Amino acid sequence: MAAIATPGRHAAFLRGINVGGRRVTGAQLCAPFQALGFDHVTSFLASGNVTFATTETVGLEARIEWALQVALGFEVEVYVRTAAEVADIVGCRPFPPEVVAATDGKVQVTFLRDRPGPAGVEAAMAHATEQDRLSVIGREWYWLPAAGISTSPLDVKAVERVLGRGTTRTLHTVARIQARLRSDPAG
Repeated sequence: MAAIATPGRHAAFLRGINVGGRRVTGAQLCAPFQALGFDHVTSFLASGNVTFATTETVGLEARIEWALQVALGFEVEVYVRTAAEVADIVGCRPFPPEVVAATDGKVQVTFLRDRPGPAGVEAAMAHATEQDRLSVIGREWYWLPAAGISTSPLDVKAVERVLGRGTTRTLHTVARIQARLRSDPAG
């Protein structure tokens, strides 16, 4: 008798939702995930975060991107992480606590499609300064600006050119998503 796979909890971080004049509701975001057969689908905040459960592990990002494009009429980049990966991100301390406490900025997490190689990491780290601290761990890069991101001199596009495009959330938002993943019935 074959074992029945237990659905795993996941978070999808979507790029470009509710920016540039596009307005997408939580229900509009959830519908394509439900149409794909995922369970326990919920949206979180208006920036494009969806939690869901599925037994599938291969090709999730491509399938979700296709479903979102069909439903919304425009391309959406999707970065999926398992509940365990989200917990690892929240538990990561890429900057010393005393440095974080001494800044007015918030730790930013950018989700990447792939893990960058050593050359990409080195090129990205060349953009780090005392005003804009950077760290690359796994498929995420972390940024601690000295103040708000809008006043930062960091050339984010230059960092993207060497690491690849991604989507960014504050570490606080990622921690709130982790709490949701833990509290959902399939978690």
